[in-house]
Amino acid sequence: MGIDANIRHEAVPVPSGSCPFNQEELSLFERGLKMLTDSGDLPQGYGVTLTELGGDGFSEQEDINIGLQKKGFSIELPSQIWKPRTEIWAQGLFAMNSILALHASLH
Repeated sequence: MGIDANIRHEAVPVPSGSCPFNQEELSLFERGLKMLTDSGDLPQGYGVTLTELGGDGFSEQEDINIGLQKKGFSIELPSQIWKPRTEIWAQGLFAMNSILALHASLH
């Protein structure tokens, strides 16, 4: 029996948010993210580079504690699914942070 059998609630609503970019910045973000994903470059400081991952590379397992008794569960994170998602998240976050930092320095 997996942990999913213990989840019986509807998804929680996510608050709506506004885009942090104006139209020009959004276009810059889209172009920058495409350049990063096309090149495969991974930013330092986001825990996704080979150096940051250490000798074992991408970890396919994470232990989490659930419930009042903090019972530990091991969650499988197949690298073929989660590694690409983790990398594009880091690339997108890097692109967003870079543009927001540039915006802040200009204002």
